[in-house]
Amino acid sequence: MKFPPAIQALTASCCFIFVTASELAIEQGRQAAEVELVDDPVAKLTNEQIEKLRGKTLTNPEELRAGVDFHDPSKNPYGKLWYDTRIDYSRNCYVIYEDADKKRYKLKSLNEEEKDTTDAPFGIYLTHKGACGVCSNLDDLYVYLAKPDLTTPVRRCALRQIGSLVTSCLREVGFSEDCSMIWYWNTYNTGRMTHNGGCFGVCFMHIFSPNNQPIGSYNPCKPRGNAVEMEDRTPETLNTLNPNPTATAGELCLPSRAWCKGCCIPKSRQDDGLCGNTINGRPACSSDQWQNGPQRLNPCLQCDECRSGPIFQKVAGRTRRASGIKSAIDRPGVPRDIFHTYG
Repeated sequence: MKFPPAIQALTASCCFIFVTASELAIEQGRQAAEVELVDDPVAKLTNEQIEKLRGKTLTNPEELRAGVDFHDPSKNPYGKLWYDTRIDYSRNCYVIYEDADKKRYKLKSLNEEEKDTTDAPFGIYLTHKGACGVCSNLDDLYVYLAKPDLTTPVRRCALRQIGSLVTSCLREVGFSEDCSMIWYWNTYNTGRMTHNGGCFGVCFMHIFSPNNQPIGSYNPCKPRGNAVEMEDRTPETLNTLNPNPTATAGELCLPSRAWCKGCCIPKSRQDDGLCGNTINGRPACSSDQWQNGPQRLNPCLQCDECRSGPIFQKVAGRTRRASGIKSAIDRPGVPRDIFHTYG
């Protein structure tokens, strides 16, 4: 289906609101809660320390791809609308240097016992919580640390429309090749229409919304029910009989056109659980992301977190939050025991 050029541009822009997760962590021009410098080891890093992290040689990229089922980065890892993603939270990702000059390294997912018994004569360092993935590369860590505002460069990449141009642009931003690919597939999935597993309509309507909206009634992150119900429920096309829906018909409404069918969610369904994706059999979104409160995400970010976030988190491995980096979304649980001083 071909959208008008203006809609394509807006779609590309809205797809990159998430810099997380999902994380861009997706991740970009966000409103972060102020944290005292003494409690934030990442904020204490000097430019010299950050610069030393990049330009090294990762020796086991194939192992990382295999570990997160991303054997062929050119193939879309997103499939059916609802899915359960298995993520190993029992291990953390460590950098293990292979030479005294710290020019070559491998990445390993280890629990505490495995870490303590690993032979690492040149040093072993925690680089992020959770298992390693294709964005655990130190070049990708450098990008997150050196470029806290990724909004402008990543949005510029999105506007290139063609997949190869988008990924080459992301490489120019600084992301590693494999990390650029999962970023691309994440935003591609988010940009699809709602009934195909994406977030086009809701993100179109929330391009300029603040990342955190404390109060709201439309919550794409709210779980549908148990995992069995999530797997069994078929995709829904959100149609409206009103050719020119208004805000009273629902929070998510667009005029019906040939290129936009099903862009309105009736008010009667706004309180329904809308997220059918799970992580390790549990809801993909935490309750603070969709319940009213200071950390409630806007509907676009909620949709991205639910529909694209689980696979992105698994394949990427590294996210801002998992790396102890203050993201511009107000989120709980950012670890403060990760010290990126091992360059």
